[in-house]
Amino acid sequence: MSIRKLQLEHEFGGQCEPLLVAEFDYGKDGLRGAKLVKLGFISHRFEGEQLRVEADAVNLDLGRLERRDFVEDSLCRSMPPTVGVELDRKTFISIAGSQDIVMHIGERMIRLERKHVQALHALALELDL
Repeated sequence: MSIRKLQLEHEFGGQCEPLLVAEFDYGKDGLRGAKLVKLGFISHRFEGEQLRVEADAVNLDLGRLERRDFVEDSLCRSMPPTVGVELDRKTFISIAGSQDIVMHIGERMIRLERKHVQALHALALELDL
């Protein structure tokens, strides 16, 4: 289960960069089987950067962005790599349930638009059933 890849910034690197991605695997146990959520970006510029998230003014240090395997996307997958972090489901649900989400990627700050927040929230609802 994943959110549709959503462009974060215009005039950055084209239609395939950077894109926000988040996904989890149901596993054989259904929704409750998903223990980890991958949150990341399609972007070659973010690899190795530290990711910190402000979710409704709560700061969370999520670790270093590393290359991760996400579900294939034939449109953009052959372009930049996907980098991300793995979060436990509780942390992801906490972030995704926030109204104001700001991603700090190294020195770059990206305030998520409403469509990003709504997409993360919809994915979190799948986990929190």
